[in-house]
Amino acid sequence: MDIAEVLLELVPDRHEHAHEVVQLYRPLQVDGQLYEAVAFNQKDRPIILATPPFDRSGRRTKAAAKRISAAGLHISESRTRFASLMNHLAHHPTMQPTLSDTPPTGPGWLHEIKYDGYRTQVGMRSGHALAYSRNGHNWTTKYGPICEAAKQLPVISALIDGEVCVQDGNGVTDFSALPRAMAERPHDLVFFAFDLLHPDGVNLEDRPLEERRAKLRWLLDQVPGSRLVMSDEFSGDGQSFFKLADKHGLEGIVSKRKGSRYRSGSSRDWFKIKCWKTDWFEVIGVERDKEGVPQALLAQGGCYMGSAYLTLPGDMSELFWRWTERHEAENGPFRKEGASWVQPGLTAQVRFLKGSDKLRHAVVREIAVQ
Repeated sequence: MDIAEVLLELVPDRHEHAHEVVQLYRPLQVDGQLYEAVAFNQKDRPIILATPPFDRSGRRTKAAAKRISAAGLHISESRTRFASLMNHLAHHPTMQPTLSDTPPTGPGWLHEIKYDGYRTQVGMRSGHALAYSRNGHNWTTKYGPICEAAKQLPVISALIDGEVCVQDGNGVTDFSALPRAMAERPHDLVFFAFDLLHPDGVNLEDRPLEERRAKLRWLLDQVPGSRLVMSDEFSGDGQSFFKLADKHGLEGIVSKRKGSRYRSGSSRDWFKIKCWKTDWFEVIGVERDKEGVPQALLAQGGCYMGSAYLTLPGDMSELFWRWTERHEAENGPFRKEGASWVQPGLTAQVRFLKGSDKLRHAVVREIAVQ
């Protein structure tokens, strides 16, 4: 089989793109040169174009322009598609769910588990893959095995939105174990994927949620056993699904409106509903965060559990500060810059997020003096 026949095998819907530059399903390497585009002349024979035929702005490179001009070819939608392809290793501002106390009702919603990890986007183009944090920081080196797995997907370019997590022995995501796994056991990381943008230069942002997820599921199914896993959805009663997540100690659920489009920023087409727990802890100290907001340092069973914000009503807040000032301790159980330690005798009722062995998103609701 000669190079022309190989190229014809890789060109999608060739009859629809006569005399145009079109992208290949996957890049082709010949004699050390990587190709991801092919142009057809009027006799429907391919002219090989080396990558990239276009720069990031969508303008043809000089070498490509000469060959296209000599062959009498023209460019239509492939110009913008290649410009899009060139940028698919870049971060895209994420769509963020709105916090809600209860799941939405009715049949117009899909519900997913809220995985307890780091929001991540994985971008691919021509055999390369990069990983970005929610704020656009390049975390490729932290997620090496995940990026290697992404390279195996049968796509030239794409951007996948999801959550990087590590699971415990029961398969539940463990946020507290994630930093150590990233540093010491990156092969244990799992990328739970839930949305797909720009596969092979096609903008899916205005396509319905169900269509984007169907294309994502098909893509991930082509590489079974990968570290990239589809985040499954539940289309039944949201309240029942939330109760099930709460029963199993999960962080919560995310409910997404059927037919919704992908829009960067906070959206009321997506809602996150968190599972909370309330318990009593011993107050061992006080500190302030970077903005000066006070927090109580808490312990339970002799173990430090973390901190919780103080949002007590007036009389109870006055009691808290009067007690901690009168019962200040010279030393604490460990060194912590900026902390003021207190003697035993004050307890606090705290609401905090389920799914972790340390306090997260914790708030002091009530106090009691022993």
